[in-house]
Amino acid sequence: LQAIVDFSEPGSAFRIANQDLEIRGGGNILGITQSGHISAVGYELYTELMEQTIRELKGEEIQQEVKPEIHLGVSAFIPEEYMTDVRRRLITYKKLSLAGSEEELTSIRTELIDCYGFAPPEVANLMEVIAIRNLLQSLRGKKMVYDGRNMVISFHQESNVDPFRILELARSKWPGLRLTPNFQLYVPAPDLKGEEILREAKGILFEVTKAN
Repeated sequence: LQAIVDFSEPGSAFRIANQDLEIRGGGNILGITQSGHISAVGYELYTELMEQTIRELKGEEIQQEVKPEIHLGVSAFIPEEYMTDVRRRLITYKKLSLAGSEEELTSIRTELIDCYGFAPPEVANLMEVIAIRNLLQSLRGKKMVYDGRNMVISFHQESNVDPFRILELARSKWPGLRLTPNFQLYVPAPDLKGEEILREAKGILFEVTKAN
C-alpha cells in the first residue's frame, strides 16, 4: 500500500510491480515453482501493472478499471458437499473470478458437470452472479444492490450508459425507473426471491446494454 502511495507519477506502475515482487518473492515467474504468493496473486498484479506502464509510455489514456460489487441477497457459493477438496474449490473460485465471457462460464460449467455432476442451486447462482458482474463491468457499473423494492445500480461517472436509452426504458418498460445526479439507477422490482432476483438483474443489464 505504501508503494502505491509513494509512486503516483507516470511510469510508477513498473516500480510498484517490482516492489510487489520484492515483497512476495518472484521465484520462477513462468514455472510451477513460484515462491511467495506470486502463483496466486503476484504475477497477475505484475503483468497488469506492466500493461499499464506500457500504455503510459505510449501516451495512451488509461481508463481506471471498475471492479463491480454485487449484493443481491442470494446464496452463491460452492458447497463443500459438492466439491470436498478445498484446493479444488479455491481453484474453481479463481477460474470463475477470471471468467470474462459467457463462453468461459459455459466451459467451466461443463467441466464441473463432467467432474462432479450437475451443480446445486448455489453454484448455478454463482455462475449467474459472475455473468451479471461481466455485464455490469462492460457498462462501468460500480455496484448492484437489491433492496427488496428496487434494483439499484451505481455507475462510474465515466460510464458509457446511454441516457436516451434510460429515458426510453422509463417510458416503455419501467415507469418508476429513475437516474439520480450521482449516477445511481433505480429500477422498480418489488418482492423478488432467489432466481427471480438474478433473472431480473440480468434482464435489466441486458436492456441497458442494448444501446451500447
